[in-house]
Amino acid sequence: MDEVSIVMAPIADGDPDMQTLFMAREPISTIQPISFSLLDVRQLEDSTVWLRYKVNNS
Repeated sequence: MDEVSIVMAPIADGDPDMQTLFMAREPISTIQPISFSLLDVRQLEDSTVWLRYKVNNS
């Protein structure tokens, strides 16, 4: 994977059982931090934003 694209709406769900944005589970993926570099931010309708990040391969 070389890019992460996130569309974020101005709402919040406080459900403690809700899955997080990124969730690692072995053996499907490794539990290892990965950093990103911001490529672009675009404001969309209704205060929604589109964030694009480059995945830093370390």
